[in-house]
Amino acid sequence: MLQFDVGLAAGGMPIDMEKTVMTYSSELITPYTLDFGTALADPEEGEWVIYERSPAAAEDNVLQADETFTIRVKPTDPIEKREKFNIEIKPERGASLSVQRTVPAAITPNTLLY
Repeated sequence: MLQFDVGLAAGGMPIDMEKTVMTYSSELITPYTLDFGTALADPEEGEWVIYERSPAAAEDNVLQADETFTIRVKPTDPIEKREKFNIEIKPERGASLSVQRTVPAAITPNTLLY
């Protein structure tokens, strides 16, 4: 499972995360779309979820200014050591965001990928 935080750029318009498309790919895996799962729960295989909202008082899936959503992604295939992967986040409007990382040689339950 992968986890990262998202927020709006300064002056950015709110984004309805339920209408956001997220794709996963790696060096060996053709890009595929991940399904939006139940918010505030761990994702099932092939899903992404809003795992946490900050501030916690936010009750919807619309990312507003001064909010941060913690996203969890669970690809359908295991992520291997030294594998390069890409997660592309495409909001309904505005520019897409690409998260590209390489998995280190050793993986622990809390490996951080900068």
